[in-house]
Amino acid sequence: MKALLIDPHLQTVTEVEYGGVLEDLYRLTHCEIVEAVGIGKGDVVYVDEEGLFHDPAKQAFFVISDFHQPLAGYGLVVGVTGSGADASPKTTLAQLRGRVSFVIPRHQQA
Repeated sequence: MKALLIDPHLQTVTEVEYGGVLEDLYRLTHCEIVEAVGIGKGDVVYVDEEGLFHDPAKQAFFVISDFHQPLAGYGLVVGVTGSGADASPKTTLAQLRGRVSFVIPRHQQA
C-alpha cells in the first residue's frame, strides 16, 4: 500500500510503499518503538516513541498543522480502517506537503 514519509533530516515528504508489517514500519521510521498519532481525516502518523530521548544535536523535528506539538524523527502517514488496520492514507501527498513544516532547534541554528 502507499504511505507518506516525512523525513525531517532531508526536509522532504514523499510517497513510499509500505507492506503493512512491523518490520517495514521500523525500517521506514528508523526506530524500534513506534507511536501512532491521529492527524485527522482518519489518518495517523507513526513516529519514534523515543524520539525525544535521542541526542538533541542529531534529532530533527516536524510540525503538522492542526497538531499541538512538534514531532521528533521520521513520520509515516497511513490511513486506518474501521477495524484499526493500516491502509493507504486519505490525505494526499500535496495536502500533506501543505500541512508539514520543519523545525530547526535553536541549538542547531547557525
